[in-house]
Amino acid sequence: MGCIRFVIDLNIFDVFGRHTYQHTLTEMEPVLEGIACCDAKIGPHGHIMACLMGELRVLDSKAGGTISGISFKGYQIYSIQYYKDTVVLALAEEGGRSRQNHVVILGEDYQEQQRWPTIRGIDLVVIDDKVHISAAEREEIAVYEWPAGRRLPAIIEGNGSNTGMAYFHPSSIVVLDEDYDLVQKYKINKKKFSIAWTRKVKKPWATGTDENGLIWIRSNKNNSDCIKIITQTGK
Repeated sequence: MGCIRFVIDLNIFDVFGRHTYQHTLTEMEPVLEGIACCDAKIGPHGHIMACLMGELRVLDSKAGGTISGISFKGYQIYSIQYYKDTVVLALAEEGGRSRQNHVVILGEDYQEQQRWPTIRGIDLVVIDDKVHISAAEREEIAVYEWPAGRRLPAIIEGNGSNTGMAYFHPSSIVVLDEDYDLVQKYKINKKKFSIAWTRKVKKPWATGTDENGLIWIRSNKNNSDCIKIITQTGK
């Protein structure tokens, strides 16, 4: 089962030097339990947007209660981002490998504004008016114009499988590669896409960045779920 929790306490262990720490989650306050949740982000008015099977659920960020639910029956919402007063989410239709995939753009009132078909993806990042989707079956990141949805040239990576991405200011994306135990920061300059740094992390599969410029990585090292924090320079 999935859940969303507010972290009350962290045990901190210095494992890679002065700037990198491993965090083991201890006491946590449940916000959403007993429901599979693929992604959760802060959205309009500071509310939590939770991606569920067939539903986008909006939660009170303080009390955790449900404010509203937006139905996407027959679809799994696998990634979401609040961008320039819009909510951008990625949908995968329930079913086999031939299922349809879409990006949907909602207004701050959660009313649908745009929708277009995409590749079969794993994660989504919106940056510099472009929607980036990591491919589920190809070693690439598909790129689309925001908000129109016009397909742009893909970014070819050439490593293993992408398991997660996160926006990193300015004009950068953090990409996880679980097959090769890699965390990589890519800098984007117009049509150029270059690696700023690469870091080894055992079995990374989810990531996010915070307002302090730190990169939070959830990994499955030695079958133990843990959080690692890396600075913006990869240290």
